[in-house]
Amino acid sequence: RPAHRTDMTALVIRAHGTLGAPVCSALAPRGVPGRAATRGSDLAGYRASVMIHCAGASLALGLGHGWRGYGAVDVPLGRAVIDAARRTGARLVYVAAHHPPALRRCAYVAAHERVVAEMAGVDGVVVRATGFYAAFASLLPLARRGLLVDVGDGRVRTNPIDEADLARVVVDAALDRGCPRELAV
Repeated sequence: RPAHRTDMTALVIRAHGTLGAPVCSALAPRGVPGRAATRGSDLAGYRASVMIHCAGASLALGLGHGWRGYGAVDVPLGRAVIDAARRTGARLVYVAAHHPPALRRCAYVAAHERVVAEMAGVDGVVVRATGFYAAFASLLPLARRGLLVDVGDGRVRTNPIDEADLARVVVDAALDRGCPRELAV
């Protein structure tokens, strides 16, 4: 078991989520103690050298789950995390959407880009992921029942990333101060 790095502590926002849990698992072998924050209001009392922002509105399809939309959830939460990083001087790693320019106005992408824009002046990295396997997994039951509709002409492809693979990239970005400001994965 590796010794804990005494020079670093990580705060993982939404540590028990789809990405947060694998991020916590990827921190442990690197010897970085991680603390969990389950919501933005939990940030006030934490001191960490790095904050890893894994929270946001769910992409899962479903009715009756209190879904409020990406702008109403992701942007205020992103601002709270950015404010906490500024107050404490913590490095911030934010997972945003990798997208073509044509999707910039899509609600999901637009909310992420607002958070990215507000990160100006904060030490950190934006990790742009193409999509998580888990987001597509929610579509499988619909596909099996023949309830999905084809959108477009079939030429567009996506390459989602496994959450454990993305977690390793996120942790590498968190620990490497020489990392570029943005990474596309």
